[in-house]
Amino acid sequence: RYTGQEDLLIGSLTTGLSLAASAGIVGYLVNPVALRAKPSPAQTFISFLDQTRQTMLAAFEHQDYPLSVLVDQLQPAREYDHSPLFQVMFVFQRAYKFNEQGLTSFALDITGAPMDLAGLHLESLTLEHQTAQFDLTLTMGEADRGLVASFEYNTDLYEHDTIARMAAHLQTLLEGIVADPHQRLSELPILPMPERQQLLVAWNGARTEQLANVAIPVLFERQVAQTPDAMAVVLGDEQLTYRALDGRANQLAAYLQRIKVGPEVLTGIFMEPSLEMIVGILGVLKAGGAYVPLDPGYPQERLAFILADTQAPILLTQSNLQPRLLPQTTQVICLDVARDQITTAAQSGTLASHHGESGDNVACVIYTSGSSGRPKGVLLEHKGVANLIDSFLRSYQPTADDRILPLTSVASASFVGEILPLLCVGGTLVMMHTGEFLDLDQLFNVMMRCCVSIVSTVPAVIAELNERKNDLPSLRLLLSGGEALDMRDVDALRESVSIVNSYGLTETTVCSTFHALNGRPTPVGTGIPIGRPVINTDVYVLDSDLNCLPIGCPGEVYVSGAGLARGYLRNPELTAERFVPNPYRTGERMYRTGDLARWLPDGSLEYLYRVDRQVKIRGSRIELGEIEAMLVQHPAVRDAVVMSHAVTPGDKRLVAYVVPTETS
Repeated sequence: RYTGQEDLLIGSLTTGLSLAASAGIVGYLVNPVALRAKPSPAQTFISFLDQTRQTMLAAFEHQDYPLSVLVDQLQPAREYDHSPLFQVMFVFQRAYKFNEQGLTSFALDITGAPMDLAGLHLESLTLEHQTAQFDLTLTMGEADRGLVASFEYNTDLYEHDTIARMAAHLQTLLEGIVADPHQRLSELPILPMPERQQLLVAWNGARTEQLANVAIPVLFERQVAQTPDAMAVVLGDEQLTYRALDGRANQLAAYLQRIKVGPEVLTGIFMEPSLEMIVGILGVLKAGGAYVPLDPGYPQERLAFILADTQAPILLTQSNLQPRLLPQTTQVICLDVARDQITTAAQSGTLASHHGESGDNVACVIYTSGSSGRPKGVLLEHKGVANLIDSFLRSYQPTADDRILPLTSVASASFVGEILPLLCVGGTLVMMHTGEFLDLDQLFNVMMRCCVSIVSTVPAVIAELNERKNDLPSLRLLLSGGEALDMRDVDALRESVSIVNSYGLTETTVCSTFHALNGRPTPVGTGIPIGRPVINTDVYVLDSDLNCLPIGCPGEVYVSGAGLARGYLRNPELTAERFVPNPYRTGERMYRTGDLARWLPDGSLEYLYRVDRQVKIRGSRIELGEIEAMLVQHPAVRDAVVMSHAVTPGDKRLVAYVVPTETS
């Protein structure tokens, strides 16, 4: 499908017309005039056909220029892996005869009848080609029943099924042209109905009964009733059972409701990993409010911006972190020193339930990097998080015996997807103190001592787990996300551990697709697909006109379904730009991810790269423009460019190049 970015290159070779378009080739010359077709997506097919005709007629005087002489005169750089000048050719021949088996020899009578010329009897014979002259050649000609096509291709580059799909796409395109040649080029159909149905329906997430009107606290409380004495959270020598965690969260929720925390009211959580942090999250949710996590490792300016942007009236923190907060109007509550006050206040009132009406209410606001230098807050609703929990339980089947170790920041959306599913099935959260994450020895000691069975982290950490496979007897499930996962990262682990490569963004509530290896023979050293959509989720690979692209064709990923966020906090323009109407499901929206991917023949997605300057490093989503915007604020910097650079495989870092001011 033409995107408007390429040149279509037209030339004439001997008796046939040839069309060549191939990656990296911008044209080829005929004595030595470059012939280029410059179609526009808005152009009609009739207009483009006339334009091409005029171009070809003007060049016919050079049609007999031999290709071998052309190559000798141009002297292009020769490569062993492809032919010079062009690799893909289209030929339309009237001087060749076609039959059901394909291309046949030259015949003076193209009707196919044998001919006798002065005693000479002529018959058509089928030519069998054992070697492809170019990477791909499509030859078409006229037969009694219409046009007949023949594909000749390099079997090292193309599979038979790929060519079969290509032929079906060509047939659909030609049928669309015949039906209405006045259509714009961007509107011409290319997908046969069976493939369209496969891409839009069969390969998308199964529809299940959604937990649309079930708030997160309800799911947690159901589990509390089933296993009240099971261990819910562990941090070193500290621990809380489900009964104790629920009790403390209820007390905090009642206290927060007394100070006007309720549906759609934002409450900041500025805390280090601790039991109080989990109590704080559940307490805000039980009060009906939405929590805004702030990582203590954030720069002072980012913390101040988020608090000002959310206008959160309440901030929950710890006494040792309070000195880091700038003077503000927000009411600050230190949970570690206000426990008695909270308990006393809770005893004088009852907890008002907002559980039944908060499926569409905001559960949390997660801030991500912004290209303008300003972070943007994503509004995640209860129903989206509930669908995430449901899909986690269905896909990975965790039990009350599982223990998960969250290895992401509390301020990331991934943290939501790590702690809540286990708390809704009776499992245990194993917490680590700040700083222990960076010490691999301490990390492995905690995993062994606490019998951690589930870990969700980034490939850089997974590679270390892979090296110490024998030290992790309890590990059974490894969830990877945030960056591309390579088979070399898991080649030792995959024999005894279930490994899942997942894909998602904050705006789609953490996880949109997943791919379980399950012992599949993926070659070592190759990328691992990001899989198929989770339940109640549709994923599309589309072009710039939102047309569905065929299997194998790269396009931008769009996500629709239950996991979609409401949008960006106080930013309706950006929300409208990124959350667009879904042309394939009336009344629904879809999110433009900015990621390029393609469908593989088995129905899984292969991630390719970003279409913008956003990168992911150690699972963190970073807008390079945000860092550049901060650098140029320094008086000694006139301009700056930031790039990601892999120092060694798996060790990706940010590198800044600056242009100093004239006075510096």
